[in-house]
Amino acid sequence: AFFDYPLYMMMFLSKAHNMNNIFRRTILREWIDFADMHHIHSIFGVVIGVETMFHSFFHIYRWSINSDIHLLWKTGTGITGSIAAFVTTL
Repeated sequence: AFFDYPLYMMMFLSKAHNMNNIFRRTILREWIDFADMHHIHSIFGVVIGVETMFHSFFHIYRWSINSDIHLLWKTGTGITGSIAAFVTTL
């Protein structure tokens, strides 16, 4: 889960145009191309989508082998996780 936090931050920052304009005037521009942030946004979106599918798959797999698959539709975690996994793929 902690792997996602920097990705979420970059997803947000890649579309924060005012912040990008400020960063373009700093030394960071030497290492980061702030002009093409849509490309970064797209790449991180794919990474988050793939990670979400793996995460969901292994939860369902673990619940299946432990005979706890009912947790998928009987708990708040299972229901909200299913919704999040479905929405992420959109």
